[in-house]
Amino acid sequence: MPKITISSTRVYYHELSNDTALAIQNDISLYQSMLHKSYRELYHNNSINSRYLKDIYHTNDYFPLSAISEAKGILKSQKTWHHKSISMKKKKLKKIDQEEKYFNQYRMTKYTLVALSKAITHGEVLPPVYRCRDMKWYSRDPLHCYYRNQYMLLYLFEVQILNPLIRSTGHKLKQLRYRRTRVLRRIEKLEKRMKQIRFHRNRYMKITGRSQGKYCNNLFKYDHEKKTMTYIDTYQRRHAFSLDFPYRREELIRVLNLKHATKGKAVCYTLKDKGDYFIISAAIELDVKYEGCLFEITGGTVGIDINNDRISLSEIDRQGNLIYCRDFLFDLSSKTSSQRKWIIENTVKQVIGYCREVGKPLIIEELNFEKKKKDFELYNQNKQYQRMLSEFSYRKIIEKLYSRSYKERIGINEVNPAYTSIIGKLKYARQKGISIDKAASYVIARRGMGYSERLPLKQYQQINKPQLTRWRNYSQLAAE
Repeated sequence: MPKITISSTRVYYHELSNDTALAIQNDISLYQSMLHKSYRELYHNNSINSRYLKDIYHTNDYFPLSAISEAKGILKSQKTWHHKSISMKKKKLKKIDQEEKYFNQYRMTKYTLVALSKAITHGEVLPPVYRCRDMKWYSRDPLHCYYRNQYMLLYLFEVQILNPLIRSTGHKLKQLRYRRTRVLRRIEKLEKRMKQIRFHRNRYMKITGRSQGKYCNNLFKYDHEKKTMTYIDTYQRRHAFSLDFPYRREELIRVLNLKHATKGKAVCYTLKDKGDYFIISAAIELDVKYEGCLFEITGGTVGIDINNDRISLSEIDRQGNLIYCRDFLFDLSSKTSSQRKWIIENTVKQVIGYCREVGKPLIIEELNFEKKKKDFELYNQNKQYQRMLSEFSYRKIIEKLYSRSYKERIGINEVNPAYTSIIGKLKYARQKGISIDKAASYVIARRGMGYSERLPLKQYQQINKPQLTRWRNYSQLAAE
């Protein structure tokens, strides 16, 4: 079940009693000390339990258990990212070796072309030509070749294409070899030892929940009727103060009213110190029920294409014909994380609002921008595009779409994203008089209803062969 985090209102220390304020601040310091101790022991592969921390800090079982659980989560995420970094570095090495292979192919082709010209001059037997990437040469026509399906003389191929490729690839290879040594050293360093996390000014306390009991937590007990929170410190003293959860409070009340030992009843509270005040966040499991959501596609669908600066939307009827299309523009460049979050939420609200207005489900494509980010890290040339990829969060947009659609009871279906932009550009962009992004969203909407796309016979008859699948047809155009 998906989880959500609900934030409370601010609680200022000067509004509390001195004993309550001091108890909360001391417990935060105690929790951070136990968290650091647990992380260091687990980092060095030492076993640790709550009794060990309890004997050191002379506290109850709830603080050590929560600190150990948080330390295990931090270490697990760190190890996952560590292995991911090593795999990314190895992929960089693979691409560098591939570039070196292409350079050697170009150089071998150059040598064989020089040998061929000497053999023609002296009337000797013509040697075979080494074929590099994207080049085709046949012995029955020794003076011509095909380069990317273009028929040309070998001399023109050597002067116009091969020599510039050798120069550019050779210059790039010098840079890649230098980067190769750096990447190898980085891999050796990563495989030798994982870097330890340093905790800087972390002022929070995270207490795990429990499914037994009325209040779903051992130390935080929230009374939603009186809007008061009772906190139990390390000395088993109770401190009560007023607290409210203004956003999605009904979800927290639903969890608190569940039966004893019910799955999903535990509530994890996190107290975050902000200096003059603190905020308490409650992490609960969302009860997702899709029975009332709109998934019916017989009346048409709404498809969207997500890009770094816009969301293109297209609405179709039951026959798959285009009814309406538009762009929802947004700018995430040079924005803070809070600003990006607000911009994404506002854009998603407009998209789901249109789906609710027309009464049709939403169709999206299942994309993964991590691969594009990894591939682009190898060639660090276009810094503006690299900045765009770092700022553009496709996962955030998808999460907001699912959250908003569930709240508005709108169904979402995911489809295969293969060649949606190419199909939209070739078939519908000029025909409908719309942009490529809108045409791609139109293709996504049609694919959500089960419609398939084929290439126009008149324009692309040379590759539209019966024995080839439609994906191979579009892949040939994508390669060109």
